[in-house]
Amino acid sequence: MDSDNSELMNVNEVARYLKLSVKAIYELTHLEKIPFTKIGRRLRFRRAAIDAWLEKKSPKKEIKTNQRSKENVYSK
Repeated sequence: MDSDNSELMNVNEVARYLKLSVKAIYELTHLEKIPFTKIGRRLRFRRAAIDAWLEKKSPKKEIKTNQRSKENVYSK
């Protein structure tokens, strides 16, 4: 397989990619919680769609600093 983001992965490959069990992948597809397509009876996962899904599932949180805390530490 090439490393192109449009590459299709099968259930075993996406399980390895996400570090999940094959059973967990089947459960996610059954619940329609993960992007997939069916080709005939076989499930396929587009790497770019999986990456986008991962980004959506784990939004980056901004770290807010408390300026007063910093001032108190440095003023002592």
